[in-house]
Amino acid sequence: MVLKGLRGETLGFRVFAGCLDVNGEGAATLKRHGSSRLVVLQMDVTNQDQLVKAAQEVKKQLPSGGEVVLCCF
Repeated sequence: MVLKGLRGETLGFRVFAGCLDVNGEGAATLKRHGSSRLVVLQMDVTNQDQLVKAAQEVKKQLPSGGEVVLCCF
């Protein structure tokens, strides 16, 4: 999963990586190897508050009117 996030980022896409634990090993690998186009978000899909916060952060960072590609791994 980590490699897929890095692959999209190296192709020039902005990647939002939802991680169960932003302090975990996978998130740390993404942060270490990614660029500013890769954003790691705390996102436990069973936690409504985390989903809302993640969606707000994505909206804040995306340009208005821009194209959005959603990929879930």
